Amino acid sequence: MKKACPVVAVLLCLVAQAAGATPTDFTVRGRGDDPVDLPHELSEGKWYYTVMFESGTGDEPTFQLQSVGDDCDGNATKELSASAEGERLSVGRYPPGICAGWHEVYPTGAATWSIQFVTERSHSEPPPLDRGGSNCPLERACLSNGFTVGVEYQDGIGRWHQARRQANLSDDSAVFYFFEPSNAEVLVKVLNGCEINENWWVFSAPATDVVYRVTVWPPDNGRGTRWTAARANPSSEPGFSWVSAITDPRAFSCADDQPSDPF
Repeated sequence: MKKACPVVAVLLCLVAQAAGATPTDFTVRGRGDDPVDLPHELSEGKWYYTVMFESGTGDEPTFQLQSVGDDCDGNATKELSASAEGERLSVGRYPPGICAGWHEVYPTGAATWSIQFVTERSHSEPPPLDRGGSNCPLERACLSNGFTVGVEYQDGIGRWHQARRQANLSDDSAVFYFFEPSNAEVLVKVLNGCEINENWWVFSAPATDVVYRVTVWPPDNGRGTRWTAARANPSSEPGFSWVSAITDPRAFSCADDQPSDPF
């Protein structure tokens, strides 16, 4: 027997039922604390989900995923981690997983937000958005060469915000985004130049007109040594603006990983 559809999603639900309710990847977006209907059904099984947000209070917001149907027993509500990136959600007919069917997201404390849902395929799992490692914070790139990279960007009134890792591209490079995971903003590389000039090299390439700065921590960061470069406000001409790339072939000494002066 087919489940009842909420009025706001009747057409989408009928289409999904007619097609056998094939799982569909999707992203839902909202502003403020108003609940938002998910545009597609979460079928039973495993899903990856990734949460993006700008906080309206400065604190980490909360997101509640709720059933809007009446065909599930028990508690059909689950809190989604506000820092989730590629985390899995168990969806089932009954708790402890979220009840399969139509759902709404109830956010609290978020200015703008988006949640991407990616279904787990039958023969292989979809890859996470990046290869940065499960123990690496979202605001860092933990490179295989042992260095850790962070990027911050500046808003229009001079406040600094943490960028997030979009993807680790290789053992020594990563890409960061500011606002949307699909919009890469800055590439950072930490290269081994020890055989050339006895130093590690740090480079960055912006694909943005937003002011940014890069911080790099060496492998033994317990000593507190780190390299930081902050870029000045972008120069501009009519119809043209730019921010600086970073080119430092003497960022860290290979002998002791001591940082150079980036300025």
